Amino acid sequence: MGNSSIRLFLLTLSLLVFAPSVICENVTQFDEVTISIISPRDSSLWVGTKSHGLMRVGATGRPFSYSTLTGHLTCDHIKSLYFDDRGVLWILDGDEKVLSYSSIDGFVRHSSDALSPAVKTALFSPVPAQQDIAPSLDPVSAQEELSSADSSIPWYGRWWTFALILILLVFAAYFAFVGRNKPSAATLGPARVFEPAQASSLIQAHSPARVQSPTQVQSPAPAQASAQPKSPAKADSSVGAEGLFAEKVSEIIENRFRDPEFGVESIAEELALSRVHLSRKLKAINAPSPSDMIKKRRMDEAAALIRSGETNIAKVATLCGFSSAAYFSAAFKQFYGQTPSNFI
Repeated sequence: MGNSSIRLFLLTLSLLVFAPSVICENVTQFDEVTISIISPRDSSLWVGTKSHGLMRVGATGRPFSYSTLTGHLTCDHIKSLYFDDRGVLWILDGDEKVLSYSSIDGFVRHSSDALSPAVKTALFSPVPAQQDIAPSLDPVSAQEELSSADSSIPWYGRWWTFALILILLVFAAYFAFVGRNKPSAATLGPARVFEPAQASSLIQAHSPARVQSPTQVQSPAPAQASAQPKSPAKADSSVGAEGLFAEKVSEIIENRFRDPEFGVESIAEELALSRVHLSRKLKAINAPSPSDMIKKRRMDEAAALIRSGETNIAKVATLCGFSSAAYFSAAFKQFYGQTPSNFI
């Protein structure tokens, strides 16, 4: 392995170990918190900052960061946050741009003119209007929550521990593969010592000036012809790899689509990819977008439950991974063209 691979390994290792602590230190020690709010759906803490984007601390205490570096935001200054009655998070950044976030659609940009009065009042008013829905924390309390969330997790339970173990396993497998395929002295066999006369005869036998008979000259042709049909097998292997990737994405969706917190970010985390890279890989094999795949699986499950005789819309919404019956009914009507109660 060359020096460039070693440097890349050391750089990756340092980012995995030190990057989360540096971000949390900057946020908590330099008065970066601008606004914080607790989700009414899962009690997770959402913290807006002046120059580090948006952060979320879930029930497990693991912090997640969303910023321009991760590709989720176009501005790292967060001015206001608000949860509506459907559990959707609304965000106002320093450029006066409005975004929404949900586990199904991810981050979506909206025009200020198309906002509902409640959302517009909550985002642009000096005092947040969501006090009665989800209590906000003062910046000091938010800083304490954010700094203690990462320190309360033991080292063996943090995400970078598993990432480090995975990297070490990859490098160990690489070295094992290189060592296994390296020719040994037993494979090459012992060195043979020739007398001068034997060496001279061998050189003459393998000299390019040796005249070959026509049959000897034409003999390699069948070998080349037989080697040509091997190229389609290589193409089949590449197609198989793309198919396996799509099957893996479908398997993850099938196992977790009933979880309201499950979304595109969850698929990307399990595959160790970014959201953008995941979408590009699916687009390259002409597969639907991950958000469309999640939505279709939930809608298929909802239709199957309704056809089986289930009339409790709230129960159907819960079984299909929706946080509220109202949001489920709106999504169902948009997908099938009719409400769940009128669906046949």
